[in-house]
Amino acid sequence: MSVSIDGQVRMCSAESRSAGLAKDNHLRHLVLKRQGAHDLKPKEIEAIQALPHNLRTYKSGSDLLREGDQPSQCAFIVEGHVYRFKFVRKGSRQILSFHHPGDMPDLLSIHLSRLDHNVGTLTDATIAYIPHVAVLELMERYPRIRSYFWRETLIDAAIFREWMTNIGRRGALGRLAHLFCEQVLRLKQVGLANESGFPWFLPSQLG
Repeated sequence: MSVSIDGQVRMCSAESRSAGLAKDNHLRHLVLKRQGAHDLKPKEIEAIQALPHNLRTYKSGSDLLREGDQPSQCAFIVEGHVYRFKFVRKGSRQILSFHHPGDMPDLLSIHLSRLDHNVGTLTDATIAYIPHVAVLELMERYPRIRSYFWRETLIDAAIFREWMTNIGRRGALGRLAHLFCEQVLRLKQVGLANESGFPWFLPSQLG
């Protein structure tokens, strides 16, 4: 299923969603996302694609990371969709953000030794785990890539501020409009959305 820009819901085949994306490298979305915002040089692309990683697959509703974890590797989303959340009273969850292919939702774990939130899957997902040491070496060798990652943490912070504004001051329609606009812009970065819509990823019940 997909959601169109005009608000219509329509079915979307897996083939149409991935059209034009090379599937011979697990880190292709890592390149696509950065290439969309920056003019990556061939050597930078090669270095990103050469990052060592281990793949794991998860079912929808699985935990990737838990509050208090001390990870030694970054979780890069190859396929599927995940979210950050915190548990509140009686086991309910407060959603903090959504993440898509091309994202590393725990990039901050490179500098923060202990996580203060949880990360779980919204759909079936494939995750590439990249050792922290490999990411740090990449940023040391390629200062522009270090700047790209730093810029993305600032963008994440800006998105979080918008979410706080949503919770505190916007009405229901405004919150939904902001949610849809955010997702379509982010999915377009990695070729998973276009002017006709994007694949819907939220389960019917969450929280």
